[in-house]
Amino acid sequence: MQWDGNAGRGFSEAEPWLPYGPDDISVASQAGDSGSLLELHRRAIWRRKLEPSLLRGSYNELDGMPMGVFAFERQAPGARPVTVVVNTSTEPRTVPLAGHRGSVLVSTDPSVEGSAVRGSVTVAALGALMIAGADPAAPLVS
Repeated sequence: MQWDGNAGRGFSEAEPWLPYGPDDISVASQAGDSGSLLELHRRAIWRRKLEPSLLRGSYNELDGMPMGVFAFERQAPGARPVTVVVNTSTEPRTVPLAGHRGSVLVSTDPSVEGSAVRGSVTVAALGALMIAGADPAAPLVS
C-alpha cells in the first residue's frame, strides 16, 4: 500500500519503473477511517495479539455452513474460544452457530463489532467476523 498521495507515494522522488496506483488509496487516506481496509487489518492484528486462542489455540473447522461460508474455531486452554466466519458469496448469509454465544470482536462491518451472538449470525456479502465466546469454561460448539 502506498504511504500517501504525493508524487512518489511516500516511497521515493525517483521516477518509478511501473506506474503507481490511484493517489487516494494510501495509508494516509485510510488511517482513522474505521471502514477502511487498513483499519480492519489493524483491528484484526491487535485482536490476534490480545486473544490467547488466536495465538496458540487448537483449530476446529465448523461443519454445516451455508454455501460460500467458511468457519472455524480456535481455543487455547483456559482462554475464551474465538470463532472466525468468512462469507465468500456475494449475498449475505445467516450462519447457524448452535450452542454459540458471545460477541463480535472484529468485523468487515465495524458497526456490528460488540454485537451479541446467540445461536446464529448474519454475515454480510464478502464479509467476515471474529466472535469471542462468553465463557471460557463452556465450549462454543455443543
